[in-house]
Amino acid sequence: MSPHRGLLIILLVALALRVGMVVREADHVLFGDEPSYTEIALNVAEGHGFQSGHGDEPRTPTAMRGPAYVLFLAGFYRTFGHHSWPPMAAQVLLDVLSCWVTYRLARRWFGREAPALLAAALFAVYPLFIIGTAHLIAETLTLASVLLSVLAFTHYVDRPRPQSLLLAGLALGLCALNKPQVGAAGVVFALAAVPRLGWARAARAAVALTLVVAATMAPWIIRNARVFHAFVPGVTQGGISFWGGTAPFQERAVGGLGEPWVPDSLRQALNRMGELERSRWFYRDGMRIVREDPARYAMLTARKVVRLWFNLLFDDPPSRSSLLLAALHAVLFALAALGFARGGADPVGTRLTLGLVLYWTVLHVPFVAQVRYALPCLPLLFGFAAAGLLGLPPFSHRSVHPPAALA
Repeated sequence: MSPHRGLLIILLVALALRVGMVVREADHVLFGDEPSYTEIALNVAEGHGFQSGHGDEPRTPTAMRGPAYVLFLAGFYRTFGHHSWPPMAAQVLLDVLSCWVTYRLARRWFGREAPALLAAALFAVYPLFIIGTAHLIAETLTLASVLLSVLAFTHYVDRPRPQSLLLAGLALGLCALNKPQVGAAGVVFALAAVPRLGWARAARAAVALTLVVAATMAPWIIRNARVFHAFVPGVTQGGISFWGGTAPFQERAVGGLGEPWVPDSLRQALNRMGELERSRWFYRDGMRIVREDPARYAMLTARKVVRLWFNLLFDDPPSRSSLLLAALHAVLFALAALGFARGGADPVGTRLTLGLVLYWTVLHVPFVAQVRYALPCLPLLFGFAAAGLLGLPPFSHRSVHPPAALA
């Protein structure tokens, strides 16, 4: 079978699995982060602006969610009405595109079809990617924007053209409008490419990426300054995520004020505050909790690393699906470690993958850590996991060719 036919089959399988999931879940009751995204998007679509509140409730300007995914949803609601299937259908196509980008990156980094096709196949059947397309949360869009930024930057490293750097910066900026913590990822990109580009060109690339990201985020920052009369570069949701990640009550993480272990008196007091004031209070009280017992917080941080990458060590016993996911990740990470150890990959790809894994970990463990926040890094690891698997018997007899850029 030709590589092109193999890739086509993988993409069709990815499409079919995601379409099936959307058909199954299109009418599910919204939960978690979905209601807030949907509420704000409906207000935008109906001409009320970027506000929270619905029905007879008073509407107030908000920065609880970033604008990229909200506007994505609002465009579909404005065109098709309040139906879940149009944005979900678009997410299916975005995820199939991400599957193709995963193939392109592995093909570029390893210079062979076998690991590239296997990486794409892993993406096609990975359960959380499939499930994510059928939920109205930002993860599918975030995943696609991260992968596109990595692919564009990889092209820039091969052939330093301004267009590639601009595309990488725009994709990172789009991602930062959902997840503002990734706004400095361009520095990680540039550091990974220093041996290839040299310090001067890498520094210029880092500056250019950061400026493009800043320009992409500027309208949102200006809007927040006008609405809140304060500098709000990201989202106000970060406050409760940081505070909740300190396990402030009963040694449990808090994902929202509706959690039963949050005292009613505190809930009522916080609900009387404005959105920005409430976010600042969360950060202050979270820092107080950290300072009171740094050793406890250090232990909690170690647990959150496991939560982020293995979906384990939460406050309640793991479900069967969580254990299966943890086992899957353990196998994938072990194979990826073999792939890293064997070498043969483009060194820029190796450094970029490891750098982003470290960056993602450092940025996310201070907050409420969940495995879905780690998803954008997994496709990068899939290529190395594929290479690690192909290095085991009975696959290791196959010849290994260096990437084209290194040959």
